Amino acid sequence: MSKSLFRITFSAVLATLIVFQGVSVSRAEEAPAEGSDRKLWSYEESYRKNVEDVCKKAWNPANGSVIQAKDLIYPKIGSKNADKQYREGVKSVGGDVSGIGEILSDISGDDPFSFGSDIALASETYKERMNGIFACAQINFKIRTHERLLRTIKGEKADNGNTAKRVEEQTKLLRQEMRKRKCADRTATEGKNNIMMKKDLLRQSTYEYCNYRHYLQYLKFNTQ
Repeated sequence: MSKSLFRITFSAVLATLIVFQGVSVSRAEEAPAEGSDRKLWSYEESYRKNVEDVCKKAWNPANGSVIQAKDLIYPKIGSKNADKQYREGVKSVGGDVSGIGEILSDISGDDPFSFGSDIALASETYKERMNGIFACAQINFKIRTHERLLRTIKGEKADNGNTAKRVEEQTKLLRQEMRKRKCADRTATEGKNNIMMKKDLLRQSTYEYCNYRHYLQYLKFNTQ
């Protein structure tokens, strides 16, 4: 199955999320006043705590998700394992890590992780995770459509054996792609529960955006 079928551009994802700008996903929008306690913008206080208190409480993906991956934790500034965290964040949703590798190859110097490089790596990771989330949702919806079609074909009296076989082969390929991308299997939900998976897609994608946004705040006020 062509990878391009599932590729969703970063700009398209952002355009989708504009709809949710009215939703409260951040509690810290302005820099601390001059002379105030910079600890407010520490890794634990300004990023991790906000993700727990704001993102998870409102959009906890544990309540339902189209991916199997654990929640992404972006790395602390200066972390020696930053490149590994970014790569794992992408791999966990079956994403393409080549973009991470290209950014890392352009970084040099004794202190390689600056605002520019950190934001580039975080943006690439976020883009690939969103690609993975929407791809998994698309795969789940396609498999369910195929399986409903198969039930209809097999319920008809006419000889539709060849058609059924083709649909079964396509469904098999989709399930292979599901495993490759490490998607959660949500194909068992039917009927009125279709809207449940749509809500789960909204929950997961909005959580990713909330997480990413708080990390950008942390980078902005600690690396500029």
